[in-house]
Amino acid sequence: YSDFSLKTFFAEARKEDWYANTIFILTGDHPYHSMRNDFVSIFQLPLLIYSPSQAKPEIKTGIASQVDILPTILDLLNCSMIHASMGSSLLSGKQGHYAVVRHGAEFAVFDNGMVLISDLERINGLYDYRNDGVFKNDLQTARPEEARKLFEYLRAYIQQASYAIARDRICREGDIR
Repeated sequence: YSDFSLKTFFAEARKEDWYANTIFILTGDHPYHSMRNDFVSIFQLPLLIYSPSQAKPEIKTGIASQVDILPTILDLLNCSMIHASMGSSLLSGKQGHYAVVRHGAEFAVFDNGMVLISDLERINGLYDYRNDGVFKNDLQTARPEEARKLFEYLRAYIQQASYAIARDRICREGDIR
C-alpha cells in the first residue's frame, strides 16, 4: 500500500509547478516492532530526502537521527543560519555522526560502529552493533577508551539538551556559523 501511495503521490506532484523546487522528506517516527528481534533494529527508521532539481541521488548508510533533518534541509537550501537543532547536516561530509536514543531507563549513543548503553550513572555495555546485534559481547573492558569517549559524549549531549530545553534555547554554539 505504501509503495502504491507514494507512486501515486509523486505522479501527481510531478504535474505541479512547485515540484522541481520542492524538497520532499519521507521518514517514520517508529519502526514496525513485531518484526524486530534485536536492540539496534528497533531504532532503524527510513529517511528519504528527495529534491528533483538539487540533490544527486545517493544512499548513505551511516548513523543519523531525526535531529539531523533540519540541518540537512538548511544545507540543501544553502542557508547559513542559527537553527534549533541538536543535529548536524548529513551533507556536511562529517564522518563523526552520532545518534542518541532512550530505551526504557537507559540511553544509547550510536556512532558508526559502536553503541554504548548507559543509565547516565555508569556504562552498562559497549557493543559492536554491526556484528553483534543482540549484544552478547560487551566490549567496554577490551575498548575502554571508546567506552569513555562515547559515555562522555552521551552525558554532554543530555546535559546540553536538558539545559537548552529548560531555557527554550535548542541550539548548540558550534552550529552558529
